[in-house]
Amino acid sequence: MWTGKRWTRIPGIMLGLVVLGLSAAAPTRTAVTVTQTQLKPEPSFQARALTILPAQKTLQVLGRKGGWYRVRDGRTEGWLPMLALRFVSRTNNTDMGIGSLMSTLTSGPRTVTASTGVRGLSVEELRAAQPDWKALARLETFAVSPAEARARAHRQGRKTVEVKLQGGEHHD
Repeated sequence: MWTGKRWTRIPGIMLGLVVLGLSAAAPTRTAVTVTQTQLKPEPSFQARALTILPAQKTLQVLGRKGGWYRVRDGRTEGWLPMLALRFVSRTNNTDMGIGSLMSTLTSGPRTVTASTGVRGLSVEELRAAQPDWKALARLETFAVSPAEARARAHRQGRKTVEVKLQGGEHHD
């Protein structure tokens, strides 16, 4: 039976275990840049570049916000779009301590996962989304007529392919 001073040690021991678990439960992950990319001071394409990182640059991933990862390159921290990074596999990690256990419990299996598309947008961010009319206008400047597209394809030695669109429409 535990009495007196022995009971007073339990809260301290439990607090120590919780702190140890929390520090191990939030590990940084290692990733490399897929291509040369701009490190931004905030998660926005409109933000100025802090620096330009080369392809295959190894970084520490510190967090995520929407479609962006907060990363560290030495002493410099900034933001990169999700699709600019590829996570490094952790299958060869030989750490067998409590940090490894907590990392496995909090981050799942140690495998590389590839995905395409837009990820990481919250319901609130989707509801608050607004059209970017200037970006749409810029995109429309790249539009060409079907005749111009066929002529360019012919000049480049490409053949016409019919594409059926949803709803029965088609374009060639």
